[in-house]
Amino acid sequence: MKFKKLLAVCTTLMLALGLAGAGAFSASAAPEPKVVVCKYVQTPGASEQLDHIIIPNANSLSWFNGTFPAYFSDAQGRSVAIRAAADGEQATDVSLSECPAPTPPPEDASASATPTAATCEAPGTVSFSLMNATWENLTDLTDGSRTAIADGGHAFSGG
Repeated sequence: MKFKKLLAVCTTLMLALGLAGAGAFSASAAPEPKVVVCKYVQTPGASEQLDHIIIPNANSLSWFNGTFPAYFSDAQGRSVAIRAAADGEQATDVSLSECPAPTPPPEDASASATPTAATCEAPGTVSFSLMNATWENLTDLTDGSRTAIADGGHAFSGG
């Protein structure tokens, strides 16, 4: 008798859990809001270029407050969320012409070399300085020259 009662309780509990679980899966969730994002790339010393469009879930952009356009930078470079995506819209549905024009980098990179003349007491020296740039190929300095490359997002005056 006790066994039958325990079996009935277990069966009822399993059915209740099964129905509750089935109900959870049958409810349709509201679609996640998505945004159209223009992605730009830039190589050191070159101008920024529009690269492609993505349509991510707006909730994946933790900083996004719903205002367009929304400019931001990530590991790939500058990006801008331009508008909400239409229901079912894919990145390939969006024309690149909807994206803002790329912006040229500021011409704020510099590299200089300041020589100090040799004297009878000391050899001459050269001091190098950089701003928003890095030295290229420092492994071979036999000819005494160095080449500087502007960092991403920066350019030398005049290109």
